[in-house]
Amino acid sequence: MEHAYRLIISEFCTLVQHPDVDGACNEGSFEVEGVTFAFACRETLDAEAFLLIADVGTITDESSGACHQLLTRSLSDMLARGGCFTISSASGAVLHMQRFPIRQTTPQKLVEQLQITLGLVRHARESILSIERV
Repeated sequence: MEHAYRLIISEFCTLVQHPDVDGACNEGSFEVEGVTFAFACRETLDAEAFLLIADVGTITDESSGACHQLLTRSLSDMLARGGCFTISSASGAVLHMQRFPIRQTTPQKLVEQLQITLGLVRHARESILSIERV
């Protein structure tokens, strides 16, 4: 699976013109249109899939109520789209995470989902006006 994952990420990096394939394959972050992304592929998580993680920003006192609503709505959306918003236990940042089965994912599908995720992150940032981007 490691080889298939690296091939998908390598071709994805070519499509989005990201020069650091090794970094992207090893959970290094990269930015697209003002949004920081990272991939996570660990057998301890799921040997057959990887995650695309987008950093939405950190929660402020003023945005905590709106963020709670976003996270609650996200749980039902997760069933329909396969992705959800969550809060990082390490940093406290709001993240959008989506699982991709390695055998069913193409680099082009990943680029298309990245564009959808950009829209979701922008909407989340706009709807939670006081959220701070890290």
